[in-house]
Amino acid sequence: MKKIYLLLTIILFLTAKSDAQSWTTVGTSNNLGNTTNGVNAIAVSPLDGSVYAGGTFTGSVNYLAKYNPGSNSWQTIGSGINGPVYSLTFFQGQLIIGGLFSTAGGVTVSNIAALTSAGVFSSVGSGFNGQVNCLYTSTDASTLYAGGQFTLSGATSTLHISQWLGSTWTAIGSGISPVVNTITQHGSKLYAGTEDLSAGVYVYGTSTWSQVTGLSGGKIRALASFNNYLYAGGDFDLPTRALARYNGSSWSTAVTAFPFGSKIYSMYQLGTALYVGGNFTNLGIPGYTASYIGKFEGVNPLKEVYAVNDPTGIPLCISSYQGYVYSGGLFSSSGANVIKSSTTISIDEINDLVESSTLFPNPMSTSSTLNVKLKKHASTAHLSIIDAQGKLVQEKEISEMNNNEINFTVNRNEMAAGMYYYRLDIDGAAVSSHPFVIE
Repeated sequence: MKKIYLLLTIILFLTAKSDAQSWTTVGTSNNLGNTTNGVNAIAVSPLDGSVYAGGTFTGSVNYLAKYNPGSNSWQTIGSGINGPVYSLTFFQGQLIIGGLFSTAGGVTVSNIAALTSAGVFSSVGSGFNGQVNCLYTSTDASTLYAGGQFTLSGATSTLHISQWLGSTWTAIGSGISPVVNTITQHGSKLYAGTEDLSAGVYVYGTSTWSQVTGLSGGKIRALASFNNYLYAGGDFDLPTRALARYNGSSWSTAVTAFPFGSKIYSMYQLGTALYVGGNFTNLGIPGYTASYIGKFEGVNPLKEVYAVNDPTGIPLCISSYQGYVYSGGLFSSSGANVIKSSTTISIDEINDLVESSTLFPNPMSTSSTLNVKLKKHASTAHLSIIDAQGKLVQEKEISEMNNNEINFTVNRNEMAAGMYYYRLDIDGAAVSSHPFVIE
């Protein structure tokens, strides 16, 4: 039996006929920067698919831009941002922007700002007294985290890391001494990647931060929770170069092929796949001396997804929407610094099987009904519910399909509030659907 996955809009389960993919430039006018000033962050609105890019780029569009598909161009939002942008995330319906700037749309801010879908900027509390390197929205969507070079929010000590609970920025423990570059959750714990060269990963206990020893020799630039491991990427070299994974007690090698000088700049977890971006030049594929985005699927080896033609190119950030993968970075002297996969993978067959697919109500409070209308008969289906970290939380065999239609009630049961994804394995074809939220 050939099993094919039902994917969510923002999640991609790749079963490609060929691992290497072609990519297209996003925006042919008002391109974003060059090979030295490019795109540090991409965020795609889960509400309407709007693509935002932030970076060090200047020119006709400075530091923050929104993509206009009608004109295939990048446009300034209002009067824009007056300094570099290093991180973007969506939190409670607004785009949160972190970087090194003092105004956003004419509003006085301190290195962090919020933007509504209508293009209205606002401050986020007192902001910070230094650069914001990273932003992270918790898996239950209740908390916004920020990390960077700052030490204060107003008069409150927030040493390099802070949390927003709706009205003010508050300290997390006593903070972290080294500068924070990346934040993620793994299991029930919060982790931070820092510029500490002796042991760059920190974990928060009940009240204090402690070092996760074992990685040394370089900065931690990216963290991701995937397949029961915590992955760390950067420019460290011990006990393995550039990329490692942590099982809760020790670090181990994730890839053995990275040569000296390799760096990992970005990681992005998409359900059953983890994307890794960096300047590594060897994936066991002869003839390539360029930058890559690779992917892990389960415990399988890292596979090539993208090879930059410019050997100085670097994929600094990765995102996704409706089955397309987006990347921003330093790719082109012409400013073509945002790209997306030219096709969705294993989603092309959607219309061969499925007429429509809905989960209602969404958000879910107690239960929702999955309705899938098929164009032809299918014998069985297997439904899986996956949380935001890719962990399987529920599964069910569906055997009743009346008139080629599936109706199945998804119950909340023991699932906590937050973002989830459902996956449906069906005989012989691939289909697509949407994520859902539990209130």
